[in-house]
Amino acid sequence: MKAIEVVAIVILVVLGIWLFGIILFPLIAFTLLVLWNLYRKYFAEPEQQPRKQPNWKCLHCGRINSPRAKICTKCGFERGWKKD
Repeated sequence: MKAIEVVAIVILVVLGIWLFGIILFPLIAFTLLVLWNLYRKYFAEPEQQPRKQPNWKCLHCGRINSPRAKICTKCGFERGWKKD
């Protein structure tokens, strides 16, 4: 076998492996993605959703406020504080 034939065979083999990898890699990745989604849908434990805090009622004026509000949006008193 001549040296040029060996070089040509090596180049074709490397090129074939490279092209095979380019075609095969996306197929494998897509298959793994589909399998992962099926696993999460049917076999994995459902993710716990954080509990929403309830709205709170101002002890001073009675207004219902958002759970994110630290002070009453109507009278300005702090949450949980009552004027005597």
